[in-house]
Amino acid sequence: MSQPEKVRELEITFTKERAPLAPENQLGVYKLRRWSWTEKQRAIQTATTSIDKERGIIAWDTTIYYEQMLLITVRKSPDGFEWNPENLSILDPDIGDALQQGCLTVNTISGQEKTTFLGQLSSGSTIRGLTNTGPVKPSESFQKAAT
Repeated sequence: MSQPEKVRELEITFTKERAPLAPENQLGVYKLRRWSWTEKQRAIQTATTSIDKERGIIAWDTTIYYEQMLLITVRKSPDGFEWNPENLSILDPDIGDALQQGCLTVNTISGQEKTTFLGQLSSGSTIRGLTNTGPVKPSESFQKAAT
């Protein structure tokens, strides 16, 4: 069985037909590339706020996470539209939604890859240093906090 080709880079072109209300300087070609593990971890860290360090409770801001994903993954924007946080805040929503979907395409593994990975873990095999050791048991401090 052949594996589907993984998308590592993507080019998306926006025209007036695709984004009718977008400013002219936002129309054109955007190039995206897959982010690295470190870039992803930094985006997660940036989007996470600790609410209760002792109990490990955090708040997750999806807007910040997707902003970070867009800023990291989009490598080229149309001439005349500099790719930076200030311009991201004024990005046309049609363009932003399509770019977000493109980022998810290049940064996410397929459903089949997830199924294969999880199936291998549940069978007790080791994948790149990860071993399934059975169900995770909550720590004693977590159990006390939950009651």
